[in-house]
Amino acid sequence: MMKNYAASLAICLFGSLLLFLVLRPGTGAASAEGVLIERISLGPGNTQGNDHANYAAISADGRYIAYNAIASNLVLSDTNNVQDVFLYDRQSGTTRRISVASDGTQGNAQSGDFEPPALSDDGRYIAFVSAASNLVPGDTNNVQDVFVHDQQTGQTVRVSI
Repeated sequence: MMKNYAASLAICLFGSLLLFLVLRPGTGAASAEGVLIERISLGPGNTQGNDHANYAAISADGRYIAYNAIASNLVLSDTNNVQDVFLYDRQSGTTRRISVASDGTQGNAQSGDFEPPALSDDGRYIAFVSAASNLVPGDTNNVQDVFVHDQQTGQTVRVSI
Protein backbone atom coordinates (compact mmCIF):
# COMPACT_ATOMS: atom_id res chain seq x y z
CA MET A 1 0.00 0.00 0.00
CA MET A 2 1.33 3.45 -0.93
CA LYS A 3 2.00 5.94 1.82
CA ASN A 4 0.55 9.43 1.54
CA TYR A 5 3.45 11.91 1.49
CA ALA A 6 3.07 15.67 1.66
CA ALA A 7 4.32 17.25 -1.57
CA SER A 8 4.49 20.76 -0.10
CA LEU A 9 3.71 22.40 3.20
CA ALA A 10 2.87 25.98 4.18
CA ILE A 11 1.46 27.72 7.24
CA CYS A 12 -0.27 31.10 7.46
CA LEU A 13 1.29 33.94 9.44
CA PHE A 14 -1.01 33.55 12.42
CA GLY A 15 -0.47 29.80 12.61
CA SER A 16 -4.16 28.99 12.42
CA LEU A 17 -4.03 27.28 9.01
CA LEU A 18 -1.71 24.58 7.77
CA LEU A 19 -1.68 23.78 4.08
CA PHE A 20 -0.37 20.56 2.62
CA LEU A 21 -0.74 18.77 -0.66
CA VAL A 22 -0.66 15.04 -1.13
CA LEU A 23 0.70 13.19 -4.11
CA ARG A 24 -2.32 10.90 -4.43
CA PRO A 25 -5.66 12.71 -3.98
CA GLY A 26 -8.29 10.71 -2.17
CA THR A 27 -5.87 8.72 -0.05
CA GLY A 28 -5.14 9.08 3.64
CA ALA A 29 -7.29 10.44 6.43
CA ALA A 30 -10.35 12.46 5.43
CA SER A 31 -10.71 14.15 8.80
CA ALA A 32 -9.22 14.34 12.23
CA GLU A 33 -10.79 15.32 15.53
CA GLY A 34 -10.85 19.11 15.86
CA VAL A 35 -9.27 19.62 12.45
CA LEU A 36 -10.97 20.94 9.33
CA ILE A 37 -9.66 19.40 6.13
CA GLU A 38 -10.62 21.46 3.10
CA ARG A 39 -9.89 20.40 -0.46
CA ILE A 40 -9.03 23.39 -2.63
CA SER A 41 -8.04 21.89 -5.99
CA LEU A 42 -11.62 21.69 -7.26
CA GLY A 43 -13.15 22.86 -10.50
CA PRO A 44 -16.53 24.48 -11.20
CA GLY A 45 -19.35 22.75 -9.33
CA ASN A 46 -16.79 21.29 -6.90
CA THR A 47 -15.60 18.75 -9.47
CA GLN A 48 -12.41 16.91 -8.62
CA GLY A 49 -9.37 17.99 -10.64
CA ASN A 50 -8.54 15.60 -13.48
CA ASP A 51 -4.80 15.65 -12.70
CA HIS A 52 -2.47 16.56 -9.87
CA ALA A 53 -1.78 19.81 -8.03
CA ASN A 54 1.50 20.65 -6.28
CA TYR A 55 3.74 23.32 -4.75
CA ALA A 56 1.34 25.55 -2.83
CA ALA A 57 1.63 28.76 -0.84
CA ILE A 58 -0.83 30.47 1.48
CA SER A 59 -1.40 34.17 2.21
CA ALA A 60 -0.57 35.48 5.69
CA ASP A 61 -4.25 35.62 6.71
CA GLY A 62 -5.03 32.21 5.20
CA ARG A 63 -7.61 33.53 2.75
CA TYR A 64 -5.74 32.82 -0.50
CA ILE A 65 -3.94 29.67 -1.59
CA ALA A 66 -1.82 29.67 -4.74
CA TYR A 67 -0.72 26.39 -6.26
CA ASN A 68 0.50 24.77 -9.46
CA ALA A 69 -1.65 22.19 -11.24
CA ILE A 70 -1.66 20.30 -14.48
CA ALA A 71 -5.39 19.59 -14.11
CA SER A 72 -7.31 21.13 -17.02
CA ASN A 73 -10.74 21.33 -15.41
CA LEU A 74 -10.13 23.70 -12.49
CA VAL A 75 -11.30 26.71 -14.53
CA LEU A 76 -13.26 27.02 -17.76
CA SER A 77 -11.34 27.30 -21.06
CA ASP A 78 -8.09 25.71 -19.82
CA THR A 79 -6.98 24.19 -23.10
CA ASN A 80 -3.21 24.77 -23.13
CA ASN A 81 -2.38 21.24 -21.86
CA VAL A 82 0.38 22.49 -19.56
CA GLN A 83 0.77 23.12 -15.84
CA ASP A 84 -0.66 26.46 -14.73
CA VAL A 85 -0.72 28.52 -11.52
CA PHE A 86 -4.07 28.89 -9.75
CA LEU A 87 -5.38 30.99 -6.87
CA TYR A 88 -8.11 29.70 -4.57
CA ASP A 89 -10.07 32.22 -2.48
CA ARG A 90 -11.23 30.46 0.68
CA GLN A 91 -13.73 33.24 1.42
CA SER A 92 -15.59 33.08 -1.90
CA GLY A 93 -14.77 29.44 -2.70
CA THR A 94 -13.57 30.37 -6.19
CA THR A 95 -10.51 29.38 -8.21
CA ARG A 96 -8.81 31.60 -10.79
CA ARG A 97 -5.95 30.85 -13.15
CA ILE A 98 -3.11 33.30 -12.45
CA SER A 99 -0.56 32.28 -15.10
CA VAL A 100 -2.22 34.33 -17.83
CA ALA A 101 -1.37 37.46 -19.81
CA SER A 102 -2.96 40.74 -18.74
CA ASP A 103 -5.65 40.25 -21.40
CA GLY A 104 -6.45 36.77 -20.04
CA THR A 105 -4.61 34.80 -22.74
CA GLN A 106 -3.45 31.44 -21.37
CA GLY A 107 0.27 30.67 -21.34
CA ASN A 108 1.82 28.78 -24.24
CA ALA A 109 4.18 26.77 -21.99
CA GLN A 110 4.35 25.41 -18.46
CA SER A 111 4.08 27.70 -15.45
CA GLY A 112 5.04 26.85 -11.90
CA ASP A 113 7.59 24.17 -12.77
CA PHE A 114 9.20 22.92 -9.55
CA GLU A 115 8.75 26.12 -7.57
CA PRO A 116 5.80 27.16 -5.43
CA PRO A 117 4.18 30.49 -6.23
CA ALA A 118 4.68 33.30 -3.70
CA LEU A 119 1.93 35.57 -2.37
CA SER A 120 2.00 39.02 -0.84
CA ASP A 121 0.69 39.08 2.73
CA ASP A 122 -2.79 40.13 1.58
CA GLY A 123 -2.77 37.78 -1.43
CA ARG A 124 -3.11 40.59 -3.98
CA TYR A 125 0.18 39.83 -5.76
CA ILE A 126 1.25 36.36 -6.84
CA ALA A 127 4.78 35.69 -8.13
CA PHE A 128 5.48 32.60 -10.21
CA VAL A 129 7.95 31.18 -12.71
CA SER A 130 6.91 30.38 -16.26
CA ALA A 131 8.43 29.19 -19.51
CA ALA A 132 5.55 30.81 -21.42
CA SER A 133 6.68 33.45 -23.91
CA ASN A 134 3.27 35.08 -24.40
CA LEU A 135 2.44 36.39 -20.92
CA VAL A 136 3.99 39.79 -21.69
CA PRO A 137 4.97 41.45 -24.98
CA GLY A 138 8.60 41.10 -26.05
CA ASP A 139 9.50 37.98 -24.06
CA THR A 140 12.04 36.54 -26.49
CA ASN A 141 14.77 35.24 -24.16
CA ASN A 142 13.63 31.59 -24.48
CA VAL A 143 14.12 30.88 -20.76
CA GLN A 144 11.90 30.73 -17.72
CA ASP A 145 11.06 34.10 -16.24
CA VAL A 146 9.55 35.35 -12.99
CA PHE A 147 6.19 37.06 -13.30
CA VAL A 148 3.93 38.89 -10.85
CA HIS A 149 0.17 38.86 -11.33
CA ASP A 150 -2.01 41.48 -9.62
CA GLN A 151 -5.28 39.73 -8.91
CA GLN A 152 -7.15 43.03 -8.40
CA THR A 153 -6.21 44.60 -11.75
CA GLY A 154 -5.53 41.40 -13.71
CA GLN A 155 -2.14 42.73 -14.83
CA THR A 156 0.78 40.33 -15.29
CA VAL A 157 4.31 41.77 -15.44
CA ARG A 158 7.69 40.13 -15.92
CA VAL A 159 10.06 41.00 -13.08
CA SER A 160 13.09 38.98 -14.19
CA ILE A 161 15.43 40.29 -16.86
